Amino acid sequence: MFPKSAQVILEALENGKMLDRAGLVAETGLNPRTIWYGLRKLKEQNKIIEKFNWKDARKVLYMLKPEAPS
Repeated sequence: MFPKSAQVILEALENGKMLDRAGLVAETGLNPRTIWYGLRKLKEQNKIIEKFNWKDARKVLYMLKPEAPS
């Protein structure tokens, strides 16, 4: 089970959205530190992917890891 912050982040990243931390703060209304904690928990469980942001190399984009077909 994920903490509430991670669940909110998962909902924000649904439908293939790719957001950076600032985008997640804007989308969810959560505190930046809370976003950082939720992202860490999701990375530990291998639920999200970090992608390089070609428009701004200082920012990392996050997206849901695609589910394997059954």
